Formats: sequence, C-alpha cells, structure tokens
Amino acid sequence: MPADPQCVQDVLKWILREKLDFKLALTPLVSRGFNTLAKVAAMTPADITGVLPQSLHNKATAAIARLKAAMDDPSFIGEKKRKAGGAPQPVAASKKTKRIPLTPPPVPEARAKCPGGHTIKVNRSPVMILWAAVVAHKQGHSWELALSLGSAVASLNARAKGKSLGIYTSGDADHPAASAAAQTVGLLGRAVEVRKGHVDVDGGTLAIDSDRVAVRPESVQKMLVNKFKKKLPFVYGAMYELAAVLPKSELEKDRGKIAYTLYERFRPDVPMGAAGWGAVGELRLDHLGQLKQEHFDLGRAKVAPETTPVPDAIADPKLTADETDEGHAAATAGVLADNIYAEIARRGKGIHFDALVEWCGQPREIVQTAVSDLTEQMLIYDSAGRLCAL
Repeated sequence: MPADPQCVQDVLKWILREKLDFKLALTPLVSRGFNTLAKVAAMTPADITGVLPQSLHNKATAAIARLKAAMDDPSFIGEKKRKAGGAPQPVAASKKTKRIPLTPPPVPEARAKCPGGHTIKVNRSPVMILWAAVVAHKQGHSWELALSLGSAVASLNARAKGKSLGIYTSGDADHPAASAAAQTVGLLGRAVEVRKGHVDVDGGTLAIDSDRVAVRPESVQKMLVNKFKKKLPFVYGAMYELAAVLPKSELEKDRGKIAYTLYERFRPDVPMGAAGWGAVGELRLDHLGQLKQEHFDLGRAKVAPETTPVPDAIADPKLTADETDEGHAAATAGVLADNIYAEIARRGKGIHFDALVEWCGQPREIVQTAVSDLTEQMLIYDSAGRLCAL
C-alpha cells in the first residue's frame, strides 16, 4: 500500500526539527518502508546502518532515540487515527502545537521539465527577493531569516531606485537610518539591519525593511508562491545551483556585491527609467545555467564590470579608413567591443551577425574579432543564430 502523504509529511517535519539533511534522509527512509513516525522510532542500529548514509548515522541514532523516548512518555496521550485511514501518529497532550520553521522549495530532478517552459514572465522584485534569500541561505542564515533579508534588501533597492526616478519625494523616501550600533548583514552590496528578539521564528532574528519594519518570512514565502506558482521550485533550483558554485567568501566580500552583479546579468529585461518601474519582463532559467557553468569552468564567476544603463542611441562606431587594415583588426575590435556589447544588450531578443555587421559598418573580420572576444569573455552567446547578451 502506498505511503500516506500526511505520514510522510510528519516524518519530514521530524527530520527538519532534528536538523538532519532531508535530502539524504527522507527518500531512503520512505523508500525502505519507514514512512511513519512509529516505524522510524522502531528502527534498530542495523536498520539505521542499512538505510541511511554513513554521514547521518550518529546524528540519526541520537534523533531516533529522542523520538522513541518522546513516544514512550506518558505525556503523549495515545495515537490519533486519521479519517483517511492513514497510519496512527502520536499526539501531544499540550494543545499548543510547536511551530515548524519554513524550509526552501524542493530542488527538482535534473530531468524534470519546468511547466510552460524555462521562460517566466515576472517583474524584477520577486526575482531579487528569491535570489537574495538563496544567497543569504548560502551565507549560513536560516531560511526564515534569508526570506526576511531578501525582502528587506529588495525594499531598500526599490526605495533608492524610486527616489532616483522621482517616484518618491524626498519626504517619502527618507526614513531614519539604522544606528551605528545596529547589527547588519551584508547582502547584494547593501548592509541590511537585523534585530533579535523574535522568539516565534527560527533563530529569533528578522531583517528590517526600508520602512523600518521587521519582515515576516511567512508573507515573503506566500508572495513568492503567488508570483512563481508551479515554477517556483525550478526558479529556486536554478538560483540554488548558481549560488552553490560561488565560494562563501566571495558572497560575503564587499557586502555580497558579486551577487548583485550576477543578478544584473539574469534579471528580467524591462524598459529603462520610470517606464520599467514594476514592469513585467522575461526571466530565463537558461541564463542562470550559463552563469553557473561559466563559474564552474573558470573557477570564479566572470562578472561584468560596473554596469551603466544602456543609452537608447549608441554612438556611431564607424572608424576612419586607415584603421581598417588587417594589422589593426584586434585594436579596432577592442574599440568596437563596448558598442557592440551595448547594442546586443539593447536588443532583448538578440541580433544576427549579418545585421550586426551592417549596423557597425565595418569589415566582417573586424566585427568577428570583436564578437569572438566578447564570446570568450562570456559576455555574449549564440542562441539559434542570434547573438544575445548575458
């Protein structure tokens, strides 16, 4: 008979409560028939050795001993039968149920396909919030604090951007700054204030947003589920894999500035200026995959230098006739590279090489040299015959 989903969920909650690695523990337990708390509590040392990875043996042995002791304790008033006929589970005598901390979305298997394709239409805010949460979690913070930090850093960025665009007046945008003694966390290039004393969340600490309000993780997670829906695990998985290849020291240096630079490379494309405020763009998961592979291949993510908004009109790249000989091809390509990259980046869907040559007004070999240099730097890539910016 297949396992009762609710029983499996109880086992998962127990794994998380005991701080075991759920990726290493849950599947072996359920697949070998230990799919209820009662069965887990009855595991013998031989069962533990035969079912769980060696890295979990000591921790799991202690956790199972605590579970068995709790189930044998008189304060447990028996086992509650579920209406669906599932296996019985212990019910504590206390009416107050202990809050289970929030956990990250599950990472889909490599062969799983994202519903509706790997392009998601979404505005930038939830993308930044989720990415910041993934980075904060990689830095070592609990997932609940990571969610709070992600929302707080996005609100700080939004307020600064809104002020620069004139969307917020000076009075609207200015709030009391954190005191010099305040505890902060460096994330996406910003110092985000955190406060302790929230006993009802994992770790007891929450981040403070631009309105000087502590951000609750439940509301952040609910928003992410609402924005990404069934694609949330796939977006999280792509971001998780990118963060996984970044050294923790890199993510903590300069308040995590490298993470923001990477975000600039995969965030949804929206119009510049006020027209792009809150606008929906396309988030492409393949861009995250390319950045991950780039870092994996090079040993360190090759991020673009400080970015500046791409102007609507690019200066004419045409050069004088005496600069077009073969001996100066490499130097000429270097002059062209910035303008070529800017033009490719400006075209959201990319540009064919022939059209790029026509736009440049330069010999093909010179444009090809510049394109080759940009490709080697992993700033552009070829997608179905079109050159696209990363």
